[in-house]
Amino acid sequence: MATPAQHAHRGGEESEAPAGELTHSGNGRSAAPSARARKASTLPNPATLAHELRTCITESDIVQVLYRGLASMFGYDSVSLHVLEREGWYHRLVVDTGVLQDLRRRPVADSYFAHLYKQPHPKTTVMPVVREMRPVRAKGPGAGRVTRLSIWVPIEHQGRVVASAIYQSHKSRRVSPDETAYLDEVHRQLGVLVVNASLNELTRNQARRLEALNHIGRAIASSLDEASILTALHLTLSELLPVDELKMLGLQDDRPDRARMLEVRPDSAPASKQVAMRSVQAAPARTVISTGQALVTYEPESALWVPIKEGGAVRGALGITSKRPYAYEESTAAFLELVAD
Repeated sequence: MATPAQHAHRGGEESEAPAGELTHSGNGRSAAPSARARKASTLPNPATLAHELRTCITESDIVQVLYRGLASMFGYDSVSLHVLEREGWYHRLVVDTGVLQDLRRRPVADSYFAHLYKQPHPKTTVMPVVREMRPVRAKGPGAGRVTRLSIWVPIEHQGRVVASAIYQSHKSRRVSPDETAYLDEVHRQLGVLVVNASLNELTRNQARRLEALNHIGRAIASSLDEASILTALHLTLSELLPVDELKMLGLQDDRPDRARMLEVRPDSAPASKQVAMRSVQAAPARTVISTGQALVTYEPESALWVPIKEGGAVRGALGITSKRPYAYEESTAAFLELVAD
């Protein structure tokens, strides 16, 4: 299995476009110069790297092996793996100057490389930067550097693009045909490895969610009041998802214009208060109660609300929030709906 790269500290702020897109944050920090790309005559056999990639189990293994095998060879400062998901989304894993960044999810349409996925016959594409891009808060020594060169390499499986690898440098230079040919050879059989790694991750997530549902069921059975139930629920969900706050809004039969709001934050006792149904604070829950459908907000912060039903009727709403944008997706909503039931 791949040796993990150094993990970035998970504190700090969320970035709009982490490394792996064309970005900069402009603090002018200097770093060790990148190695120059080797001449074709000195390049190792790509089969060696391809063999090591076949030992990878996870997507993070794959991107770390690619970085370790290719960054020094061609002078790349960051290597990212973009894996396509359903419904126009993708997630990305980036190793930036040796530091493995946190996984991020975004719509494909928001990616600088979105148009490359639409090509009839996707091919390795060199994209020199001709303008400055929006700021990014990357983690590690690569933060604050300006990307001058990107190489986009499609990763195919059974005739369709399932992912891409992106190699970036802080220096602008000419990319030789030998370099792109080498990348093509390394990535030729990578599609099945990415698909298998994604399936492994999906299986692990499903097992963890089933375990979480069982844990939540046991916690509810042993709890005597709503506050202790929500505290146990917040603790369990936080082990699976980024959750800064958990909320529950319940309707009141005697006051249809008012509702009871319970809030749980990390390291704090649950708080209960009365809110007006017309208030801004109750707006997301009000929408969920009126439609009976889950509501997901992606930015600037993430929020997910699902209906709470009793006897087929919606009697309230359960919500989670995170300061991280794009923290939740449709599968998260489906899971939280099971919890709310």
